[in-house]
Amino acid sequence: GGAKTTKRVLSNGMTLIVKEVHANPTVAFYAAVPGGLRFESSEVNGVGSFTAAMLRKGTERHTSEELAKELAALAGGVGGFSGWNSTGVSGKFLSRDFDRALGLFKEVLTEPTFPEDEIKKYRADVLASIKRQEDSLPKFTFKLFLKNLYKEHPYGMPTIGTKETVEALTRENLAEHYASFFVPGRMVLTVVGDIDTEYVAAKVEEVFKEFRTEATALATPVTETRRSTSQRVGEMKEKAQTHIVVGFLGTSIGHPDSYALRVLSDILSGQGGRLFVNLRDRQSLAYSVHAFMREAKDPGVFAVYIGCAPEKREQAVEEIFRELKEISTTAVTDAELERAKNSIIGGYEIGLQAVSDQAGNLTNFELYGQGYDFQEEFTRRIEAVTTEDVLGVAKKYLQLDTATVAVVGPGVAVEEADTKTDEATK
Repeated sequence: GGAKTTKRVLSNGMTLIVKEVHANPTVAFYAAVPGGLRFESSEVNGVGSFTAAMLRKGTERHTSEELAKELAALAGGVGGFSGWNSTGVSGKFLSRDFDRALGLFKEVLTEPTFPEDEIKKYRADVLASIKRQEDSLPKFTFKLFLKNLYKEHPYGMPTIGTKETVEALTRENLAEHYASFFVPGRMVLTVVGDIDTEYVAAKVEEVFKEFRTEATALATPVTETRRSTSQRVGEMKEKAQTHIVVGFLGTSIGHPDSYALRVLSDILSGQGGRLFVNLRDRQSLAYSVHAFMREAKDPGVFAVYIGCAPEKREQAVEEIFRELKEISTTAVTDAELERAKNSIIGGYEIGLQAVSDQAGNLTNFELYGQGYDFQEEFTRRIEAVTTEDVLGVAKKYLQLDTATVAVVGPGVAVEEADTKTDEATK
């Protein structure tokens, strides 16, 4: 909209984006660098997520408790994050506290000390989370799916790590990981809110001027080969419900196909989507069913999840294949196309009402090479998608004879044979 957004590079090489939004007396910070799971090796899987969580657990000036007190006094929050492609720190405060907030934000981002006692406490939390994920069958199934979809690429590993890797992580691993990734030359910091652009730019330059870590080259992860055959994997869990994920490698962030694929995902998914209407309403096959798309720096995921009664397992897999085949052979209707576009653009705009979401969005567009001002372009690209485009990406990405199918539930053979999916693809 009319809000002023500017970008500049600071003397230490950091990119600063500032957007003035005066609707509420708040300010959001979002700093990120390329990092996260994409750069992890299997030996230290989980190190990105662990490091990010430790950033506010003690700095050169404050202990974890003192930081918590300071933040509470400011009615603000700061936290580290680490995902598939990036890692960093985000925060939100009242704009009148800008100076103190920036000081704390800078401290957490650039002066973490990784205290041993905090590492020990946090390790216990992570191990408990890993155990909880084992017990959540939809999550467990998705994890099994990713592990088999990505045979070579780090995206096949859990962001949080595994019991073995998390138990083995040392303070040295965290400090080393931090030093390699958190460098100003690769960092984008966005500040959005009830602030003055020139004031913020001068203040950030001054507060961050000592932050000058040199960047070393990052290793590029291996390229995942697209499959030429289908595969089916299963795990036995004696529970009341069976969980199934059927999926494929998707698109990378900013890939021209990603807009049509998003529209395709929306046509299949959601309350009025084909999967829900056909598999749940008409055939009562599913407790829940949805399509899922995740773009990433390297090719991401396009998948369908279904939860069903154990005895409906094979029928559920067949029906998902039937829906995917249908959308890959026959063009969707204009009404479906319009509804999907409105839902994506509407959801996108609602998702950007909060200043913190805007800050994250601007940082990511800049970080992934689309340029911070990509917001309106995104909407234009979605609006430009045609029914032919949807058919084209369906044919290209939803090739049933290359599908990965993960099944978890009662009576599932540990490694199911591939023959069942082959029959469904004929």
